[in-house]
Amino acid sequence: GVQAAARDGAHAAPPVGQRHQLLRLTIRALLVGTACFVGTETVARNSPPVFVSPVWPTNSILLCTLVATPVRHWWAYALAGFFSSVNHNMHTGSPVSQVLVFLVADAIEVIIAALGVRRFAGGLGAFASPRNLVAYLIVVVVAPFVSSFVAAPAATGDAYWMLWRSWF
Repeated sequence: GVQAAARDGAHAAPPVGQRHQLLRLTIRALLVGTACFVGTETVARNSPPVFVSPVWPTNSILLCTLVATPVRHWWAYALAGFFSSVNHNMHTGSPVSQVLVFLVADAIEVIIAALGVRRFAGGLGAFASPRNLVAYLIVVVVAPFVSSFVAAPAATGDAYWMLWRSWF
């Protein structure tokens, strides 16, 4: 058939292959988001005064996802996963400013961990050798250590170190 070229910045529909890729990414991101939502709603227990749960499935699920997927797709998984964190924190009575700080701290933690596991621990082969395992263990300790300093200033009153310990 004859194809007409788009003129002067008009956008033609993306090729069929690209539409299917976007649809697959969207479905995968929604599955990750659903896993984060279900995990967070069933396991996480935020309680005052710091509103930090000792178990936070969203970050674990996102870490696994980001280690196993192309970096160019991370935005979709992060958006889907962190939606559950924001939703959960907003329903626990956390102040909006605290929810936003926690979101930034979570993002920093997950990105540091994912990049570190990919770079220093062999990515999906993190448990394939003692060297990779040690690197993995270091990375998954360093990431929450760093992000706890981002999250702790959101504490109210004298609860800085309590929030820091709870986060880390």
